[in-house]
Amino acid sequence: KTGYQTTPLKPEKRLTGDLSKIISPASVLTDAEKKDNNLLLRKAISILEDLKMQRITDLTELRQASEQLAIKATGLPLLYVNALQSLRKILNSTTGNYSQNDIAIVQQALQRILLSPSQQPAQQNNFDPSILSGRYFLNLQKNKRP
Repeated sequence: KTGYQTTPLKPEKRLTGDLSKIISPASVLTDAEKKDNNLLLRKAISILEDLKMQRITDLTELRQASEQLAIKATGLPLLYVNALQSLRKILNSTTGNYSQNDIAIVQQALQRILLSPSQQPAQQNNFDPSILSGRYFLNLQKNKRP
């Protein structure tokens, strides 16, 4: 048998429920950062348009836009993984070994990101169940459920 030693527990900290040193992994973007991301995506779309016309341009903004596309691809892989693969093919190509279809796929994905609506607070359906119509509505909802 082999044994192992665990780190000793500090009795003064045990079961205190102190969560002050735990930070949330989610990052909240400010309006300025969202505008910067939108500007970056718009520049990337124009760079792709230049590539479509076979003009040589600087691809640094396109590389930064690939990071934004990768973030979206982790959340919605069905919508963005093909575009991410096409974008990587464009960025890794030294001899122009990509098609016009690759450019179109990436442009559509970037425009989809730009046009995606931000989450807005929804209006709550406030009704008073003590009112006769509210009770009627609740009974209708109960009857719809199996």
